Amino acid sequence: MSKLRWRPFAALGAVAAILGVMVAGGQADAAVVVNVYQSGDNVVATGNGTADLTDLVYDVTAPAGVGAGAVWGAFGVVFVAPSASAEGDVYLSVSGPASFGTGGLATGSSGSGDLFGVIASPLAWGAPALIVPAGYVSGTPLSGSSIFDGVTIASLGLTPGTYVYTWGTSADADSLTVNIEAVPEPSTWTMMLLGFAGLGFAGHRRGRRLA
Repeated sequence: MSKLRWRPFAALGAVAAILGVMVAGGQADAAVVVNVYQSGDNVVATGNGTADLTDLVYDVTAPAGVGAGAVWGAFGVVFVAPSASAEGDVYLSVSGPASFGTGGLATGSSGSGDLFGVIASPLAWGAPALIVPAGYVSGTPLSGSSIFDGVTIASLGLTPGTYVYTWGTSADADSLTVNIEAVPEPSTWTMMLLGFAGLGFAGHRRGRRLA
């Protein structure tokens, strides 16, 4: 399969166009972690860590282009970015799940920090790709976040779970982990609150007995 070049990270747009036509490692010595979770009426993606680029293959530098971060469950896309104009370097030779849900593309309304993440679908680059800030120096700290307004984990079509992307061998082995947090059902919240209340009551009775 030939690679789809994007400028900006518009392989997202290229893949969408294709769909429109069709439908109408070992333990890492360092790691990047991206957590995607519900925060009130919004979904937030935050990430940090370091990446070893030694065994990766540089492909291209391009702006994020689609917003202040993006998630796309059906194509295993998640990256944080301070803005659509932030530039990132794309590296290949990453292995991992091709998707983490069935949802379409959602772009962040605001973001901060660095541009980094993963584009896992082979439709974009011919292979899963790691995104890091333009000019990133291997092993230096990464930190960033993006906010997706007025959505939920469910409405984004994201499947809660842990998704690990790996690359490199031996001392140069590394990984990026995407954690998508489940939102407790109302009944679960009720059970948790009852449990906390029970613990408080038990502690109160024990305190009275000791007194």
